[in-house]
Amino acid sequence: MVTIIGSVTIAIIAGFVPLMHIVELSNTGVLAVFLLNFISLWHMRRKHPEVPRKFHCPCLPVVAVVGVIVCGYLIYALSTLTHLLFLGWMVLGLIIYFAYSSKHSMCSKEQ
Repeated sequence: MVTIIGSVTIAIIAGFVPLMHIVELSNTGVLAVFLLNFISLWHMRRKHPEVPRKFHCPCLPVVAVVGVIVCGYLIYALSTLTHLLFLGWMVLGLIIYFAYSSKHSMCSKEQ
């Protein structure tokens, strides 16, 4: 049911919001994910080098730093409206996430 409500809500929003805003928001989301991936990759390799991994990134510090700089610049280059909309969607998503997880968490059921 949640999937249907979410899909209908997104479809309605997509019908009224200009395509450029939707594209910029999507770009911001993807760039934020890449940025966090570069940071977490670098962090995991530095803090836990003993953990076996199936893939080794060549020139890791350089690749991670360049990735963070490029993604950061591309996010910075987007409009202020896009930043505000992205921040709003992130806050809304966090509110929904924590409201849902507080009632459906396995940890709270065990106690």
